[in-house]
Amino acid sequence: MSQDGQGGGQGEVILVALDGSAPSFAALEEARALAADWQARLAVVHVEEPFPGAAASVPILRDALGLPDPLAEGRVAWQVGQERLQGYLEDVGLGERPIERHVRVGSPAQEIRALVDELQPSLLVLGRTGAGKVEQLLLGGTSERLLVGTEVPVLLVGARAVGPSRRLLVPVDFGPCTAEQLRWVCRLPLAEGAAVTFLSVYALPSYFWDAVERDVSEAAVEEALRQEYRRLFAELFACRAEGTGAHFVEAVRQGVPTEEILAFAQEEGVDSVVVGDRGSSAFSSWLPGSTALKVSRAFPGNVWVIPGRS
Repeated sequence: MSQDGQGGGQGEVILVALDGSAPSFAALEEARALAADWQARLAVVHVEEPFPGAAASVPILRDALGLPDPLAEGRVAWQVGQERLQGYLEDVGLGERPIERHVRVGSPAQEIRALVDELQPSLLVLGRTGAGKVEQLLLGGTSERLLVGTEVPVLLVGARAVGPSRRLLVPVDFGPCTAEQLRWVCRLPLAEGAAVTFLSVYALPSYFWDAVERDVSEAAVEEALRQEYRRLFAELFACRAEGTGAHFVEAVRQGVPTEEILAFAQEEGVDSVVVGDRGSSAFSSWLPGSTALKVSRAFPGNVWVIPGRS
């Protein structure tokens, strides 16, 4: 169920979900700054979960006892949602601002995804955990469910807004998302003197040395990898947008991708990560053990999740 208010003009849209949690307020702060920087339309959505549907489950009792019907309950929930959203915006001094507002009743993940399909925003901004206590304890909450199958870039924000990045990490595997990751890096607001590192992690399979010729040395393999990565990074950086002032550097590590990405981020004081939503294998996209999903769960700063173009 949905009723929306205060529409905006045409053009680029940034959609942010607000549920009253600290991460959702931080997400709103990030979304406002990005909308100003990109001259985009800012849209805010709040989803009110429906009231317990005891009356709907036993219609004969609903009629006999004069209980409200589900439609009436939905209207009440929508009104409550309107009041909550107004209160959240007033809390941050935006109650009287002409912000495009959307209030929906239902499952947060389903309703936000439906609104994404309707508005086709350039970016969806979410707090990493929601206001519900159960959602804060369990993996697979609203934010995580929205990452699966959402075909627009998503920015996940922690408890505090980061603002223009000073240390940006871009893990790449030169698969279907890498070019889009680069394109988005060239759009992001960066602090003066920001460091942008493109990191690629490789792991040699356990059977590698059994499969190669015995006379191939470890030094030869390392040199071949260096040469190949030098070529791949040169081709990638040649595609960067003109006028991008940030200094790009490359890094290569051997090991388990998620572990190496998180270790590098901690060592270098990274505040934001731009990750592709799928690896070089299409089957790895958002499997429970995928690198993108693990990084989005574990990294405490901003995580930009960029889908590859089909």
